[in-house]
Amino acid sequence: MMGKRGETGVVNYQSVVRGDELILVVNQSPIEFSTNAKIETHTSKGYYATFTTTTVTKLNEVFLQSQVVRINSTNGSMSNALQLDGKDFYPMGSFPAMFTPDAIFFTGREKGPKGKVITVARVDL
Repeated sequence: MMGKRGETGVVNYQSVVRGDELILVVNQSPIEFSTNAKIETHTSKGYYATFTTTTVTKLNEVFLQSQVVRINSTNGSMSNALQLDGKDFYPMGSFPAMFTPDAIFFTGREKGPKGKVITVARVDL
């Protein structure tokens, strides 16, 4: 587990099996990164109809901390955990890991909710 006890919880996990290895990605959600959508609604009445305009000024984004481990089913060994815990990069999205034959890609932001650019991190398998 990453973070202090009670500050994060496991949201989900993603996995893929490659030969005799299980590659597991555990995703946790830090409480301080909960971002709710900011929605403003304006209603005006016309001669024949009522018009409602909804403006979303902040997206509902999900930022996570992710941990990647390899588990060998033949000998029961486990690799050291690679943590994407926000020191350099915050994964975003409900299921951030995208598995390819030779890597795992994560979308996210370098500075979490304060970042402006969405980037992609690659973890080679």
